[in-house]
Amino acid sequence: GTALGAEFAASGYSFSALGERLFGRDDMSLIEAFGKGLAQGAPGIRAYWGRLIEYLDFVEVGGGNYAVFAGFIEAVDLVDREAAQELLDQCAEHPGLCQVLVGLHRIQSFTERDLDRCVSVLEYPDVNLWSYGSFLWRNQYAYLPTSSICDLAWKILNLPLGDDVVLEALNMKLHQTDENTDVLGADFRKIGMKAAIQRLQRDNNDIGGSTDYALEKVVSASLRFDGNEALKLEWVDTILSVAEQRYGYISGFEKTIQTTIALMSREFLDRVFDASEEQQELRLDFIQNGGIDRSPLAKAKVSDLIQWCSARDDDTV
Repeated sequence: GTALGAEFAASGYSFSALGERLFGRDDMSLIEAFGKGLAQGAPGIRAYWGRLIEYLDFVEVGGGNYAVFAGFIEAVDLVDREAAQELLDQCAEHPGLCQVLVGLHRIQSFTERDLDRCVSVLEYPDVNLWSYGSFLWRNQYAYLPTSSICDLAWKILNLPLGDDVVLEALNMKLHQTDENTDVLGADFRKIGMKAAIQRLQRDNNDIGGSTDYALEKVVSASLRFDGNEALKLEWVDTILSVAEQRYGYISGFEKTIQTTIALMSREFLDRVFDASEEQQELRLDFIQNGGIDRSPLAKAKVSDLIQWCSARDDDTV
């Protein structure tokens, strides 16, 4: 693919000879290699890049594949870093390329300047928000300042569906790690709890259980370590509040709720019984009937439940 791209660039042929296949979704790796070849064989990098942009605008591809641009930029970046930066700046100003800006950067040479560029287009319409989640967990970005990544996470969280993006990214960060090790750290645990609260308040449906899986991992990691105590209680209150709104029933996030109650049994039960009569009735309905397959109390230690009941000194519990 690279050799073919170089030959095509040197030949002087018009891109119209390739049709819209240049931006098709088939053979993306081949198209990216072709883009590298275009840069290598181009008689002038900037002029040839301009022709490529003009052709993209001419064909008006909707939801196409921009791998040819990623390949072109990568080839330029290997020989002229500043020229590649100029091309990326142009991508940030292009209505189509700005949507996939993160994927157009070469990971191996990614810098804070590149991060700033990506963040600058974050709130543009139709930007691929999921691509930004990689900054939160991929080891290739671990050298970037933690404060900058935290700021980015908060920005993502404030965008539509941003809570799902943050939760999945933090879940990836936790993948195959020891639950007794504070992998997230205080800042990301706080962000994780905020994302969990926002996600449950927004919608408690979870077809397939994929969100519940990510949510349970993040909540578990956030509750196991000290700090963010007010947020932890807000999370418990959120579960009960949503259960009340749903008349004692939450349709999804079963594992997450069970894990939460297992880790915060006392706080959860205190809130069930220290409530108005109407609230208490709804909250008890949730304990008895709110689980899809198992009780919300299913993961709680029986010894913890007995200890709590004994401490209440109240026959009604």
